[in-house]
Amino acid sequence: MCKPKKILSKESHHKQLEQLKKEISNLSDAEAIEIDKVIKEYIIKDPDKNQIEDVSNKLVELISGKYPKRSKKELQKKCNKLAAVYTENNRTDILQESWFCVFGYFISIVSLVLRHLEIEQNYSDFVYFLLFSLLLVIWLIIVNRKNYMGEKAEYYLNRFNRVAPAVVMICGALYYSLFFIFEYPLHWYIQIIIIAVHIIVVPLYVIIDALL
Repeated sequence: MCKPKKILSKESHHKQLEQLKKEISNLSDAEAIEIDKVIKEYIIKDPDKNQIEDVSNKLVELISGKYPKRSKKELQKKCNKLAAVYTENNRTDILQESWFCVFGYFISIVSLVLRHLEIEQNYSDFVYFLLFSLLLVIWLIIVNRKNYMGEKAEYYLNRFNRVAPAVVMICGALYYSLFFIFEYPLHWYIQIIIIAVHIIVVPLYVIIDALL
């Protein structure tokens, strides 16, 4: 349902490159760009190694030939600092996308509710317009607030998005299949139950998982 992508972090990624060139000043622009690209791909392709130590070792591997051997300890220190920047930026990127996944979950609920109420197309289009506009504004506010982009938010979002995609798919399939299985009004009442389950089950899972 949701893949980690870079959203509003272009400026942040540019700062990563500038930080790399600042810490390893003898790198040419071409070398810095290449190393920056390799590290970003390394973090994305191998999330199990997305730790500061692993990224730092990869940086040392890429830079050591371009750095005085007598300064190996200093190089490691610089690479540790750079690795912290890269891993934190990647974590922030994924967290930004995780918030989009949460909003997508609530949009799927609104879609079922509008369909259930058989709202006229023009009105439902207007509701979607307001909803998407509002959620975009909320998202922009969230990703620029540190308290919504910290480890606590990451903890709950990871658990929320662990089950949300499956719930969206299952509830959606069940909801629309009832049109072909039961006559009105039976399918109408069963669909209300499905919408209620859709609304409750994921937040309930997050709460129970946090308490255990």
